[in-house]
Amino acid sequence: MAEIVTVWQLDSRFPTLLTAELVPALQTSSGCVVTPEIAEHYPTLPSWGALRRTDAEWTPEMAPHVPADTRYILTSLGQADWDASYPQCDGDVDEWDWRRIELPAGMSMVEAAQVMTEVRQQGPWESEQTHESLVPYLLEETYELVDAIRDASAGTTEIVSELGDVFLEVLFHAAVGESASGEAHFTYDDVADSLLDKLKRRMPYAFNGGRFPATAAEQDEFWQASKRRENRSPLDGIVRSQPALSLAAQVVHRARRAGVADSDIPPILRRIADAAADGKGSAEEKLRKVSLDFLTRVRGK
Repeated sequence: MAEIVTVWQLDSRFPTLLTAELVPALQTSSGCVVTPEIAEHYPTLPSWGALRRTDAEWTPEMAPHVPADTRYILTSLGQADWDASYPQCDGDVDEWDWRRIELPAGMSMVEAAQVMTEVRQQGPWESEQTHESLVPYLLEETYELVDAIRDASAGTTEIVSELGDVFLEVLFHAAVGESASGEAHFTYDDVADSLLDKLKRRMPYAFNGGRFPATAAEQDEFWQASKRRENRSPLDGIVRSQPALSLAAQVVHRARRAGVADSDIPPILRRIADAAADGKGSAEEKLRKVSLDFLTRVRGK
């Protein structure tokens, strides 16, 4: 009878992702086995625990027992499933040391990307989509997220749901890029690396334990200085497809930052941009509020 057997519960979604804690188990010359559902991922380790059943019930005399020299067992079964699968093994071991592999945060995003790749490849509708055809869905989901954030009655669950829908659109565009060829091809990692590269240029203090700026103003100055080092004009990167009011406000804001005199800015653009001077919201937000207030009043009649 084994005195202590350590059972490592691996993540069933990523059974090959291990942590340094498992090194002793994998380095041992003997005494480490894997359960059948993950055995294909560990061809050098003995597979143990194949269940032979009759009429879906145990045949006790044929049930697998823990080998006497076992020190480690790798499995993707949770404790409840383990207890249901191997009840006869309790008498084989003096003490079970059950441990669970804790993978880094964000692994669900990895799984979502894997699912999206499969959907893009196998889905009849999904495989026909292009970046252009997906734009309406991206806009719709983005506005639904904004509504959820601005709706005082919306709870966290709704915001999380809408964030998931926007994330789906990001993954969908990445899957389109992944399935493309030639210059149109890019991967999920290309998208993430592009973000990380920008953050490393604009916020290097966020990496390797750097020291963050003390104030938001210092942080903004650091960001703007990094853009200047890239020889980028304040007028670069303005999103032309955004709603007209927010576009006008951004153009004026960037123009003033670039040193353009107010006398050279069209009056109508100045009025739109200056609508936020009272600190009660942009022209976009104020017009939306007036519109929604009017809608509420009309509905009430």
